[in-house]
Amino acid sequence: ASGRRDRRLPAFLRSGISWLLHSRTWCDHSFRPLAGTSLFGCIEIPAWVAGIGTLGIHYAAYCSECYRGGIENVDAGQWEACKALNLSPARTWRAIILPQAMPPVVPALGNYFIGMFKDAPILAAIAILEMLQQAKNFGSENYRFIEVITMVGFFYLVLSLVGSAIVQSVSFWLNRRHHLQ
Repeated sequence: ASGRRDRRLPAFLRSGISWLLHSRTWCDHSFRPLAGTSLFGCIEIPAWVAGIGTLGIHYAAYCSECYRGGIENVDAGQWEACKALNLSPARTWRAIILPQAMPPVVPALGNYFIGMFKDAPILAAIAILEMLQQAKNFGSENYRFIEVITMVGFFYLVLSLVGSAIVQSVSFWLNRRHHLQ
């Protein structure tokens, strides 16, 4: 399995980057020092760009491990059969490897997708006024915290349930399509 890995980056560099991103919480990756400052003296970075970058880099590292695990789960005989049939690398990936690698990966990706909803309110640490912070501001102006916070909680619940249902249906469809159930 390790013979077909991308060799453009040395193994110690790949594992070092992975260790750096996985050994810290996503708050440690925070671009708070960048939020509202200028990049190279000419481009100002808004807080929301820093927040998207923070969540993006953090979850990209974990999702890459999900994909890696799914690809390594494909039997080595499949790779050898593709080579014996003289299939191109693009055809090998598209027709043989990815259809077998994706069904076990989808539930883990769904967990990270739903986890992002839960991590979004912490972006208030870098001055992003997301939904929960807006609700707190509204509550402090009108002294009606219970109604507003309850509505935000309900909205997060609905988003999580809809996201979970989408992930379950995609997982079911992939498993049924590839006869894995």
